[in-house]
Amino acid sequence: MNRNHVHIALLFCCIVLISSCKRDLTPIGPAYKMPTSNFTLTADLKADLSTVNFSVDPIEKQFFTASFSEEVSWTLTLTGLNSGAEKKFRGLSNKLDISNTEWTGKHDVLYFFRTEDVVASLSFVGSDLLFTDTFHVDYPRKWDVLGKVVTVLDFETAPGATKFLYSFFDGTPNRQPTYKITDSVGSDMNSGANNRIQSVIRDLDGGIITSERKGSIEGDKLYRMAGHDGAYSGDGASSNFIGGAGMPKTPFYALDSNPENVYFNIYVYGTGDKNSKLVVNFAEDDDDADLIATSGLRADNYVPLEDEYEFGIQVDWVGWKLVSGKYSGFPLTTDGAKARNGNKKREPHHIGKIGVVLLATTTGQKACVNFDFATFTMGKPFNPQD
Repeated sequence: MNRNHVHIALLFCCIVLISSCKRDLTPIGPAYKMPTSNFTLTADLKADLSTVNFSVDPIEKQFFTASFSEEVSWTLTLTGLNSGAEKKFRGLSNKLDISNTEWTGKHDVLYFFRTEDVVASLSFVGSDLLFTDTFHVDYPRKWDVLGKVVTVLDFETAPGATKFLYSFFDGTPNRQPTYKITDSVGSDMNSGANNRIQSVIRDLDGGIITSERKGSIEGDKLYRMAGHDGAYSGDGASSNFIGGAGMPKTPFYALDSNPENVYFNIYVYGTGDKNSKLVVNFAEDDDDADLIATSGLRADNYVPLEDEYEFGIQVDWVGWKLVSGKYSGFPLTTDGAKARNGNKKREPHHIGKIGVVLLATTTGQKACVNFDFATFTMGKPFNPQD
């Protein structure tokens, strides 16, 4: 066989191989169908429940019904009228039912749904048609899930639950501070009237909330600390310290014992002032394992056989941000007078107290921080869409 015949044979083989190959003609991406000119709703959009309670166990589930004269691409959008929270469902079908619109109170964007009216809006691809129905959320979703999520700093109250209490501290008790805490939940943290609060309603500017959308991420309350560093130099205190608050001695029984598996998460609002730093402290009970971290208002009241770890957050951004950190990466507290003489083992299941502190990173300057809805999660950082 001469060379030309070889080339012809090879070319023939290639043609046979190419022609025998089957192309994968499976469409890539979603399919869309627009309504035709004859499109109608054969059953109106309707929420299954006129009021819904997401805080009970087992959780109530809301779903929506409607039917169409033909199969179309649709979007169902749920919008909280006070919170601005949003949840979307999308599909290609000729009806809505529990199989494609089941809702358990979760949200897609930043804000959480709260006790409020919610509008369900049904729209279609390539059409101006819009159908709506309104229902009411009596109680929003409870996020605590055994072994997965533990709510820490949540100011809201579910049915039958007790509001968290916080004690304020600003260094040595009974000492008049050289600075003024302004626009704070406690205008003077040393005054007896403001030593303890249950929950506060504040917007991002420190005022009373008049429009719920103006302020918090979850519910109608957020926590705000703001003030001016007065170069306080008490025992073991930093001159950059402005103020703080701590939860009472409350054990967190549900936390995993493995620090690699525990995350702390908190929504923090930044004003763009790079002088503000939020520090979250975790006091572990190492001395007697009663899950009560022994500590007082003064640094020298800390029992020397316990450890405290910290999560420092430099708040140098503008707007809300969800910040998460793995417990295994938190260092021992940098405050030398506090508890650093325990077993030096990160044991999240021994956390007995949590504190939050506002620092001015530049001595003698103002600082401000707003935060909301802090949680522990097991296995991965908090994600409201999980």
